[in-house]
Amino acid sequence: MSNEIKKPNYGASEVSVARYLMQQFPEWKEQLKNLVHAYEMPFQHFCKKEAEYRLDELGIPDTIHEYASMVTSIANKLFDSETYLSGDVADQITSSVLDKDFCLNLKDEKQITFLKENYFQSELLLALAELKSNIPFLSSLVCKANIKKSNRNMEVAFQRVLENFETDYDYITTKELQGLFLTFQKNYKDNQARIKIPGGELVAEENPDPGHPGICVYLELESGDIMDLTLIEHHNQDGKSTIEVYDYEDVWNENWTQKHSIDTSEAKKVFEDNRLAGDRRREAVRCEGMGAAHEVQGLRLLHHLQPQAVAQGGVLLGDSR
Repeated sequence: MSNEIKKPNYGASEVSVARYLMQQFPEWKEQLKNLVHAYEMPFQHFCKKEAEYRLDELGIPDTIHEYASMVTSIANKLFDSETYLSGDVADQITSSVLDKDFCLNLKDEKQITFLKENYFQSELLLALAELKSNIPFLSSLVCKANIKKSNRNMEVAFQRVLENFETDYDYITTKELQGLFLTFQKNYKDNQARIKIPGGELVAEENPDPGHPGICVYLELESGDIMDLTLIEHHNQDGKSTIEVYDYEDVWNENWTQKHSIDTSEAKKVFEDNRLAGDRRREAVRCEGMGAAHEVQGLRLLHHLQPQAVAQGGVLLGDSR
C-alpha cells in the first residue's frame, strides 16, 4: 500500500495541505512541520520561540552544546508554568533551567573531566558566578590546555584577566573563555627558564606575586606535580637592600622550612674590599717584578762590560779579582 498523500481538495484542512506539501517539497519539510506544530499547539510553539529569544538575550549562541535541548526544556517549563505572564518570569525560568541542567558544575568531578576532555571540541556553558568563584582552577585548566604544561606565572597573570572580566551577561561559554586567553597570550611575556632533568624540569621564574618581587625555583615532575625548592625575594626599605632566601626542605609542604637573609649593602662592601685588596696584591707583584727585572738587566750589563774592562787593565765595580 502506497504512503503517497493525494492532492487535497478545496475543502481540505490546513494540516492536510501542509502534509501534502511536505511530500511534494521535502526540502521544506522542517519548516512545514513547524507550521503544523504552531497551528496545532500555538501556545507551545510560542513558548519555543520565547525560549530561543531568552537564550539570545542572555548572549547564548545556537552553537552552544545541547542548544536544542535547552530550548525544549525552557519551552516546556514556560508551557507548564502557572505564573508565566511576563518577561521577568520568563527570565527567571530560563536561568533556573540553565543553572540546574546545562551549566557546568565545577564541584562535580565527572563534569570537570568532561570539561577537560571537551574544552576545544564543544562550546560549553558556564555561569559567570561559577567562573568568578573558581578563577584559580579555571585559569590553571585553560593555561595547561593551551601550552600543555604548568606555568604558575602565566596562570596568575591570567587569573587577573578573569578577575577583571566584565560582561552584561550572567553566562560565558568556553569559546569566549578561550578567546579571552588567546588575547591575553598575545601580550604575555614569559619570564621563565626551564632545564630538562631526569623525571621532569627544573624551573626558575619571577615570583607571580607583585608584592614580593623575586625568583621562584621549583621542580616540575613529569606527572605535573610541583615541588617547591627555593624562593628568593628582594626587599628595599629605609635605604637598606636585602635578599631573603626561603628554603623548602620538606618539598611536599607549601610552607618554607628555613630562611636566611643577605645584606646586599654589606655584600657590596665585602666585594669592594676584596677588589681593592686584589688590586694592591697585583700592584705589589708588579713592582716586585719590575725590581727583579732591573736587577737582571744590571747583571746582564755587568756581564757585557766585564771583558772590555779587563782588556783595558781595569776592574769593574763588584769584581774582586
